[in-house]
Amino acid sequence: MPDLAPIMAGIDGVTLSAIAVVALAGMIVGIAPGSYPLAAVAVGFTGGDGMHGIGADRARAFRLSLGYALGIAVVDAIIGAMFGLVGFLVLSALVAVMVYAYFGLSILLVVAALALLRVVHLRFRLLTATARSAVTFRDAFGLGLLFGLTTCPACTPLILPVLIGASTTGDVLMGGGLMFAFGLGRGVPILLAGTVAGVLARMTNVMHIAVWFDSAVGILLLGAALWLAFQGAIYAGWLAPAAG
Repeated sequence: MPDLAPIMAGIDGVTLSAIAVVALAGMIVGIAPGSYPLAAVAVGFTGGDGMHGIGADRARAFRLSLGYALGIAVVDAIIGAMFGLVGFLVLSALVAVMVYAYFGLSILLVVAALALLRVVHLRFRLLTATARSAVTFRDAFGLGLLFGLTTCPACTPLILPVLIGASTTGDVLMGGGLMFAFGLGRGVPILLAGTVAGVLARMTNVMHIAVWFDSAVGILLLGAALWLAFQGAIYAGWLAPAAG
């Protein structure tokens, strides 16, 4: 990964060049292997018919993926604002929260994956008889808020300089603006993955193909759950980060 520390050290405000740099850093983090689980979640709820009962078309898949990516970007903006206000005093608190976030989200993904694999059957009581999608832009945005804290220790060489840049601004809006640009950048690969998955889900109109597609997404989510549990163990201090 490229070293952005010298570039970020010269940032003293939210300028077009600063936004471009941090957005690029976000895109690089977004395509890094450690960020694949975030994309897997987008694939799961836009392409996983067994989880939400939807066969999303391109526009719907794009809308849901956008809501999910924006939710992640909002969490990044909040973190950036916190660093702009109090600097690295917040870092230890964030690490403690991340431990619970990783383990909690890994359990959530296991349940979703088992539902897609038809191992468990989730039933929800409907309060009305009105036909309504189980997933909306708001739902996807909320899911993005949940997963916004998840990142990878291997991505720290890129994320840490951005946070340093946010903290050196000494301004809540500047710090939040920089990290929001970072979040938008890392949301681009997620947006693409979720949209493509939604299109594929609509193409799988033959039942047996749809079942295989759901199973593939379920396996993908299981892998994401294992990865999140592994990262949680790293943040808890039980395991050492992988070298490289």
